[in-house]
Amino acid sequence: VYVSLYKSKNILTLLLVVWCIFGLSVIFLQETALWEYHYLLLFVPLGILATKGLDILWESLKGLKSRIPTILLVFLLFLPFSSTFVKKSITLVNNNFALTEDTRLQYQAAFRPKYPSLRSEANFISQAGNIVGDIYVAGDPSIYYFSGRTQATILRGWALEYFLSEQWSALIKQLDSSKPPYIFIDYEPQAIIKDKFPNLLEFVEQKYQILRQNNNGIWYILKKDSAVRI
Repeated sequence: VYVSLYKSKNILTLLLVVWCIFGLSVIFLQETALWEYHYLLLFVPLGILATKGLDILWESLKGLKSRIPTILLVFLLFLPFSSTFVKKSITLVNNNFALTEDTRLQYQAAFRPKYPSLRSEANFISQAGNIVGDIYVAGDPSIYYFSGRTQATILRGWALEYFLSEQWSALIKQLDSSKPPYIFIDYEPQAIIKDKFPNLLEFVEQKYQILRQNNNGIWYILKKDSAVRI
């Protein structure tokens, strides 16, 4: 990028720089989020600038008698990809190529350590004798995936810190209407609910009773339910 800016000063380069400045401004305006995918906004301008810079460097390297700078440049270019590829490949081999469900979970857990605990919660809610029906999870939505159940409400239970006041009220109405047999509240979302809208916890405690509590969170079961059991 530096070479591109230094060697090729034209309108395209200028516009790409302006794109980066405005893109960073938009990202930092969302200071409460700053999630990884926000930085995709910069991939296009930085990618074009870097490609132009590599082209300039490549032309310069052609005139050198030694091939060492060229080899070093190619090595540095592919280094980020190779390190990621090697790490994932070694992990895949160590887990028998993730051919079974258990080895696939172990492979996934190497890159996302929380997966085993989420699967444990899903297994708990999927046991024989539990009530059928959609559930509500105030926390990681992977529990829906692992349990094979769907969300009982329109409003999701992930990233509750960004809810507007009217969304909290709407969530209570949706829970009251859909009456999910089970509600799971992770401890982090629970703290957010207490701070932002404690009425939701009051609703849950009024309509539900604690079924299970562990280090991951709390499962609630609907009081006096009439759902069919499996």
